[in-house]
Formats: sequence, C-alpha cells, structure tokens
Amino acid sequence: MAPQQDQGVEREKVELLYQLAPSALVTGLLVGAIVWIMLRAAGGMPRLNEWVLALVGLTAVRFALVHAYLRKDPRPQATALWGWAFVVGAAISGAVWGYAGTALLPVHNSAYLFGMVFVIAGLSAGALTSLSPLRPAFPAFIVPFILPFAWKVFSLGGEAYPYMAAGALLYMLALIFISLQQHRHFAEAMSKRFEAIELSDRLDHAARQAAATQKELKTQIAQRVKAEVTAKDQRQRLDLLLHDTPLASIEWSRDLTIKAWNPAAERIFGYGAEEAIGKDGIDLIVPIELRDWTRRFMTNVLNAAGSPHGTFKNCNKRGDALTCEWYNTPMRNGGGEIVEIVSLALDVTERFEAERMKDRFITTVSHELRTPLTAVSGALSLLASGVAGNANEEAKRLITLAERNSKELLRAVDDVIALAKIDQGKTAQHSEPVSLLLVLRQALLQARSYIERFNATIKLVNPVVDARVKVDIDLMIRTFLFLVYNAASHSPPGSVVEVSVERSSNESIRVSVKDRGPGMSAQARERAFSDFSALDPLAGRGLGTGPTGLAAVKALVERQGGTVSLQSEIGAGTIVIVIFPVER
Repeated sequence: MAPQQDQGVEREKVELLYQLAPSALVTGLLVGAIVWIMLRAAGGMPRLNEWVLALVGLTAVRFALVHAYLRKDPRPQATALWGWAFVVGAAISGAVWGYAGTALLPVHNSAYLFGMVFVIAGLSAGALTSLSPLRPAFPAFIVPFILPFAWKVFSLGGEAYPYMAAGALLYMLALIFISLQQHRHFAEAMSKRFEAIELSDRLDHAARQAAATQKELKTQIAQRVKAEVTAKDQRQRLDLLLHDTPLASIEWSRDLTIKAWNPAAERIFGYGAEEAIGKDGIDLIVPIELRDWTRRFMTNVLNAAGSPHGTFKNCNKRGDALTCEWYNTPMRNGGGEIVEIVSLALDVTERFEAERMKDRFITTVSHELRTPLTAVSGALSLLASGVAGNANEEAKRLITLAERNSKELLRAVDDVIALAKIDQGKTAQHSEPVSLLLVLRQALLQARSYIERFNATIKLVNPVVDARVKVDIDLMIRTFLFLVYNAASHSPPGSVVEVSVERSSNESIRVSVKDRGPGMSAQARERAFSDFSALDPLAGRGLGTGPTGLAAVKALVERQGGTVSLQSEIGAGTIVIVIFPVER
C-alpha cells in the first residue's frame, strides 16, 4: 500500500476502536457490579470497595478519553498518540481486573471461585471484539488480566488447580491468537475499502478526462470549421491590419526590389507607395556607407543563412538618420523555395536617443553627484567623531542629522545606479546551487550592524527549513540586506524584524520579511515596485526606502528566476515575500 493509504488504514483502526469503546466500558462496569455483589455475598473480601472505586475511576478516565476523541470534528489526522493512549488504558484496566482475579479470589468457596472463573472468561471474550481493531490493544488487556489469575490458581496446589492454571494460560494464548487474526481481517477489509475508494476516484478521474477529451475534440472540430469558414476573410483583415499598423510593412522580391509598401512605411521613410514600389529598397532607405553590408544581410536572409532580425541604421527621404528594428520573414512557395521577404520595421530612433540620455544621466549621477556626496558624507563622519574639536550639543545634533541624511542620499544614488545597471544587463551574475538558509544567515549577520541605528533586532523564524536554490550569492545577500534594512527603517524603535523561511510547495521556498511599520495604502502598494516611485513620506520615520530600492529587489529576484510580492494594510505593517524555485 502507498504511505497515504497506510495512514488512512491506521486512522480507521483507531476510529473503530473508539467507536466500540463506549459499549465495552459500560459492559465492564456492569460486570464489575456483578462481581462486587457476588463477592459481598461470599462474605466480603478485603479491599473489595477500594477495588470497585479504582475500577469506576479508571472507567471514568477512559470515558473522558473516548469522549475527547469522538467530539473532535474532523477527526485528528495524527492518530498514533490516541491509539497508544487507548492501549495504555486497556493495559491498566487489565491490571485492575487481574487484581480482582488474585487478591479478591474467593479460594475457600468453590462455587464463588468458579463464578469468578466464568466472569473472567466472559469478560475477556467480550473484550476480544472491541479491542481487536488495534493490534496491541487486546494483548495489553488480557496479559495483565489472565496471567496473575493463572499464577494464583497454580499456587493453590492440589491436583486440579495446576491444570486449571494451564488451561487459563492456553485460553489467554488462544484469545491473543484470535485477536491477531481478527486484527488482520480488520486491516485487510479496511485496505480493500481504501483500494475501492482509490479505484473509484481513478475511474471518476478517467471519466472526467474522457469527457474533457471529448469536449476538447468537439471544440477543435468546431474551431476548424470556423477557421475554414473565415479563411477567406483573413487576408482582407490582414491587409487592413497592415494598412493601419504603426509598423512599416514591406515586401521584397528576390532581387530586393519593393513589391508592397504600407502607409506606415510612407510615414516613417517619407516615400509614397508610387515612389517606392518597383524601386531598389536598399538604395532607397539605407545610408550609402551601409548599402553593401545590408545587401549581403538581405541576401543571407533569402538564402536562409543567418538571423533575419536586427536593429539597423536607415534614412528617410529627407536624408535624416533613423534607427529601426527589422523583423524579416522569408516566404516560401509550395516547393519550399524562398521567393520573397516580408519585413516589419519599427522606428526606434526616439527610444535609442532616450536610452543614450539615460546612460548619460547615470554617468552624471555616478561621477558628478556620487563622488562629491561621498566626500561630504566622509567629512560629516569625521566631524561627528570629533576630529575637528568638540561642538556644542546643538551643533552635534545638526552634524549627526546631516551625516545620516547624506548617507541616505548616497544609498539612494547607489540604488539608482544599481537599477540602471540591472536594466542594461551590466550587473554580473554567477548563479550556482546553494543553501538558501546559508545565504540568508550571511545577509542577516551583516544586517545587524546596519540596523543598530534603528534600535531594531532580527528574529529568524523556522531556521531549520532549507532548500537549495540557484542564485548569485552576492546579489542575494544584497537583496536580503536591503529588505531587512527597509523593514527596520519603517518600524518603531525597539521593534523586531521577523524573517521567516517556509516551503510554499515541493517546487519552491519562500522568505518573508515583516516590519512593524504603519503599513501601506492600496495606491502605495500598486506603485511600490515601480522605478523612482516614492513611498508615503510619512511612512516609517521619515527615512523612506530610496527611489529604486524595491524596484531593484524585484529586478534582481526575477532575473534569477524568483518572484517578489508584498502584503500590507494601513496600521498592520508590511510583509515582503520572495519566492525561489527549488533546485533539483
């Protein structure tokens, strides 16, 4: 059986045991009452009343255990503890009845002696059915019950008593054997039941799959019929699309003359269709110095050699330089021969110029702003340390404030530069399978010195949960450092930043960083991961998170195959969640 099926059978055994228990316990009390009455009639035995009280008390405790189990809805999934608790109760009950068969046995009155024998035999036989569902339950009851009685009878001596003791032992062994056989039958029946349920589930699943397949076939047939009906309209719709698209659509013959020229091509290159069709396209829209190279490129496309896509320099009718992205598709006839090229071209001149300006901006930020800012921050640190002499309290406060804000500004500049490098693919990445918990511990060790200024502490939850993930160790340490720093900066002084690790599934592992801050509004959550988005200026302690921090985290995490999200409500703090796939 499968492990899940084995667990199900064990749960069913315990369930049956507890279902049969109430009637068995009531029967035990009734038999105990009969024994008490019988022994009182025999003249009373020492400690008879104490024995009855012990029996009643034990039965009450077992009733409470049974009631606690049966009242649970749904039933507990982990039933091993409940099963062993019942077995212990059965063993103690057997010992209590064993005491009755020894210390309370009326050995000088044969009638009452044989009456006790019949009581013992009936009680043990009755327990056989109610305790057999769980293998150790009946032996745990019968051994401390019958064994002391057999020894007591054997010790009486004479000719008959030893045979009676031997018979009691054989009777006990026979009952144990029968209980094991009954347990085996119970287990087999329950196993067959689970197999039948599993088979039924499989049949239902197969039936659903068959119905879904049939539905899918019907859908495919309907779609094919619909496609055949609308095939005649597709060319007309395509022509309309090419007429209205912002992409230049150009058809080239094998000798690279233009066969088709849509309105977007007229707008981008400045030539009307009547001016372009029939002309050599290379001479028309390619700068002179690049015409030979472009002709060789298009010839390779016609010969199915080399990549058909790329970004190239072009020119329009006025002679202005353009930058266009080209998507060239070789068209084949029925024999598989390339007969022409259909090209789509997008004017990206403005985008390239914007990227060039962005590069210039980043360079300016890095060299013209970061360098002097670093010097200012260093000078303020020296002043704060008292190198320039002791200052009064107000001056110290202002120097400390300036030093802190200069470091915040320097960190924001670093975030801007880091995000730009990520966007441009300039951040080196050396991914390797590594323990996520090991990387996280290294980051938290470094983070402790970063968050001391906030009087915050770090608590690692579930530090035993781990998995191997394929990441760049340095980039991930920086990511976790920022998340912990961000959480501390948005939490009140003395707060605990909770970092938890858990398996979200067999395929992924999740790290959550929780702060104790004021939380975020729905509008703030929507733009939290956007570039250069400022969070609520009143959040945290007026420190913010930098204009690109969460955006950089998102870029770094997604670049390594992970995902990042956050949960936040006003007044309830914020949780940033990072999920990575588990390396197999």
